[in-house]
Amino acid sequence: AFSGTSSAAPALAGAATVLISALKQENIPVNAATVVNALRLSGRRLKNEPFIFQGYGLPQVEEALNIYKSLIRGTSFEEVQVTIDRDSVD
Repeated sequence: AFSGTSSAAPALAGAATVLISALKQENIPVNAATVVNALRLSGRRLKNEPFIFQGYGLPQVEEALNIYKSLIRGTSFEEVQVTIDRDSVD
């Protein structure tokens, strides 16, 4: 079986590459942190899978492009900070 970060990392790198390519085609400046956040925010949760197994979900590149544009226009927040309460149950 091929799962976990071993399969997620190359898949997400590919999604980031497609997003960056789309940004460059539209002459939009590329900011790495904003690319990461746009991909995170575009994630579609998978049904019946806990967060621990899917993270932010399946990235939607077209949606990530729209989110990125919103972030750099300042119509949305720019950075996502996640705090995990290790004493609670996921």
